[in-house]
Amino acid sequence: MTTAVSTPNAVERHTRHIAVAFGDGHRGVFHHLWLRDNCLCAECLHPETHERVLDTFSLDPEVAPVVVDDAGDQLAIDWSDGHHTRHGLDWLRARCPCSGCTAPRVPPPRLWDAGIAGDLPELRYADVVTDDVNVGLAAFVETVWTTGFVFVRDVPKTEDALRDLARRVGHLRETNFGPDFHVETMLDPNNVAYTSVELRPHTDAANLETPPGVQFLFCLSADAPGGHSTLVDGFAVAERLRTGEPDTFALLCDVAIPYRFHDRTHDLRWAAPVVGLHDDGSYREVRFHNALMAPFDLPLELIEPTYAALRRFHELATSEQQRISVRLRPGDAMVFHNRRVLHGRSAFDPGGGHRHLFGLYVDVDEWLSRLRMLRRSSSEGYADVSASRGGGSARCR
Repeated sequence: MTTAVSTPNAVERHTRHIAVAFGDGHRGVFHHLWLRDNCLCAECLHPETHERVLDTFSLDPEVAPVVVDDAGDQLAIDWSDGHHTRHGLDWLRARCPCSGCTAPRVPPPRLWDAGIAGDLPELRYADVVTDDVNVGLAAFVETVWTTGFVFVRDVPKTEDALRDLARRVGHLRETNFGPDFHVETMLDPNNVAYTSVELRPHTDAANLETPPGVQFLFCLSADAPGGHSTLVDGFAVAERLRTGEPDTFALLCDVAIPYRFHDRTHDLRWAAPVVGLHDDGSYREVRFHNALMAPFDLPLELIEPTYAALRRFHELATSEQQRISVRLRPGDAMVFHNRRVLHGRSAFDPGGGHRHLFGLYVDVDEWLSRLRMLRRSSSEGYADVSASRGGGSARCR
């Protein structure tokens, strides 16, 4: 943890903010209203729930410090409204609002292409589920977040074994398919996944306002010829377009594509761009599923450009340069970020044997919560423990 040290000139008072020079050389700027609103005393923050009990909107917008004391490792402020606030300098340093400090709240994604096939990230089930010190769990959670996927080997061939793996991270996400699902051929399918046809690269549940975050696909049987699983880094595809074809990229970020799933009991629809960005331009999600695309309700002049942009995204996503293909064996679980990594499969012959995958979802909220808690519990600032065949971090583009 960075240690903030007070010096005679560590604190500068300005008209509407206080600047703090920390012991690591960084200078943080904190607005008066922000400092007053984030008082940690029991009158302002509930001591047990750590939720704000202060009525933020009752504060005087012009509240200002009357006395500022930076003795020791504390910043103590007497305010013009009569309140007293005390902030630890380490607490302030960890919450510096500048762009350089707020950006790395979680590990950034590592983009990859087909070259990763030579060094697939993988872990052993027992290392994730039974590890008391959470090193294996940390590797599991971080790898899925940074690389977008990981293969978990030697999973006991029961549905509960996969549930146990998922629940090491968080609660299971239920959808219209239920709390879990079985991917195998069915006589009366309500989804193309329950047939034997090829599934082109896609993200699941693009028709929902918030598609499931992380998907678990567990191989129970794989006797049928064919059925190789495919994975594509949707962020890497988007980045190729951002750098090489900016007009196409802009359209994929701006035009909402309508998606729909409907069967005898549901009619689920949502429209969203293929590429979703955070305010700083970093990637939030990719949403792409040709089979679920509903008829476009776009202005006439956007029809051709939209089809062209989607076609280009599809061309890259299905190219040999971007796509990897892996045959799952019984006991293998493929875990991937559904709102980043596109997945699919080649066609298979159900007459040649049974193919059966069992699936679950965990939401991104749960995943990030577990990631933050593991980082918080790590005394070394959460070292790089990404999984890979060779023991180092996975190869990235």
